Amino acid sequence: MCSNPGCAGPGTEDPVVVQQWLDQSDAWFRETIRRHGWAVQAVAGDEPRRRPAFAYTVGLWGFGHPELVVFGLPQPDAHRLLNAVGELVRAGETLRPGETVHGGPDDTDLHLRLLRLPNAHQVTHTAQRLYRTDGGQVVPALQLCWADQAGRYPWEPGFEHPRWLQPLPGTFAA
Repeated sequence: MCSNPGCAGPGTEDPVVVQQWLDQSDAWFRETIRRHGWAVQAVAGDEPRRRPAFAYTVGLWGFGHPELVVFGLPQPDAHRLLNAVGELVRAGETLRPGETVHGGPDDTDLHLRLLRLPNAHQVTHTAQRLYRTDGGQVVPALQLCWADQAGRYPWEPGFEHPRWLQPLPGTFAA
């Protein structure tokens, strides 16, 4: 689920229509970022093909902070989670790879491990389009990996969900 009215795509490969669609989408993102500090881009998954749904922030780079990406959660939950962690950034926290963040939306107890996403340019397309200058630095991102009910992460034995729901950083491209 995406609140951006253009997130479904232009429905054609006509270059003029595609450019018009991108212009409208970028305008929506810029206005949302101006009003709220960042936006969330959601991308639908494809379970039969083991392609997880994911969502990411667009605009935290404007705070001088890497964007945030989360895989494998229902879109409303991913949206709430990214906004809750985004509020930490707005409050002045600098989140770093390797850290664990506790807390979350609606006062739930979340256990999130922050990992550097080495291929952010292959996942956070909208953030790259809005913030990356021609030939400039890739806009960095951190992947928020969530633990299961027992506190295990996808790379740990016994993780209760299919591992493909949370691909390890660098192993997934959109």
